[in-house]
Amino acid sequence: MRIRKLITKNFCQHREVEVEFPCGLIGVVGPNGAGKSNLMKAIRFALLGDSSNVGNRKADISQGETEGYVELSFDVGDIPCRIKRHLHNSRCQLDIGNRTINKAAEVA
Repeated sequence: MRIRKLITKNFCQHREVEVEFPCGLIGVVGPNGAGKSNLMKAIRFALLGDSSNVGNRKADISQGETEGYVELSFDVGDIPCRIKRHLHNSRCQLDIGNRTINKAAEVA
């Protein structure tokens, strides 16, 4: 699997972030509190649908906001995939090649 792009909206302290990942080894560098760990947390949430926060994933929505999402584009072999998960409800969409899955239970 190769991660290509991460987009977040109102995820933790990241109001709007778009990160493209080049091929190869990647390092994320920044001062304490910059949100490095939350980028990794966003990738985990996109792939697995769970939050490392105790309680529910609404705790990951930026303070003062009511909704947010995480979108991750990646390749599995030669197949392009994209998953988008919302923080304020269980809505999600997984695109695998030409197939789209909209039901959270099927995505899981």
